[in-house]
Parts: sequence; structure tokens; C-alpha cells
Amino acid sequence: MIIRAWLITGISLIGIAWYMTVSFSPPIYQGSARSAIYAYRDAGMMPAAGSLTLSKEIGHDVFEVPKSDADHAGGSPMAEMGGGSMSGMPG
Repeated sequence: MIIRAWLITGISLIGIAWYMTVSFSPPIYQGSARSAIYAYRDAGMMPAAGSLTLSKEIGHDVFEVPKSDADHAGGSPMAEMGGGSMSGMPG
């Protein structure tokens, strides 16, 4: 009796899983070869590829230290520690 209950439950679960997997179609963006990013671009929520530019308001490059920060910082920390030379260290 218990084995029959397990078999019926197992076959029912497999049938439900098959039904949910096969019968329901995926959303449009998953069913096509195009990715979801194209839908965002068509809606105007994402810029086109290659259209990003640097803002002129920044005034410096990404890895560049702005002049105001360099003036505020003064000298380098190594220069303050005795000339920045490590040749006098015992090795």
C-alpha cells in the first residue's frame, strides 16, 4: 500500500513538472535570440553600444590626480620619511 502511494506521488510530480516545463512558453525576451538588453535599449532605458562618453565636467582622467588634490596633499609620503631612498636599509 505504501509503495503504491509513493509511486502515485512520484508519477504525479513527474507529470506536473513535465506539464509546467513543456506547456508554458517562455517570455518573449527569453524565447528569441536577442537578449533582454535590446528591449531596454528599445524602451530608452539603456544607451546604445559605444555611445557613452566622458563628461567634460569631471576635468580629469580616471587615474589622474586632480590639481586641487595634488596641491592639498603636498609632497609624497616617502619624501617625508627621509628622502624616499631605501639604499641605507640593512638587507
